[in-house]
Amino acid sequence: MDIEKSFELFAALMEDEKVYMDPSLSFSSVCGWIGVPAEAMDAYLNENFGWCGSEVMNMYRRTVPLRFYEKYGILL
Repeated sequence: MDIEKSFELFAALMEDEKVYMDPSLSFSSVCGWIGVPAEAMDAYLNENFGWCGSEVMNMYRRTVPLRFYEKYGILL
């Protein structure tokens, strides 16, 4: 699988499946599921978006309390 297809799957796992909600899951683990080296995905993310993989995971995780607040009016 090429890196762009791997990224599409990574994005789907993050956006649609919300795998980042599992606090024990690492960026390397997600890359392992996809079958792409974490270093390759990290380089792709950095080159295209200016973020490394662990930063992307952490950004998604930081949005969870905001989503709950906006949707339900509760703070986590």
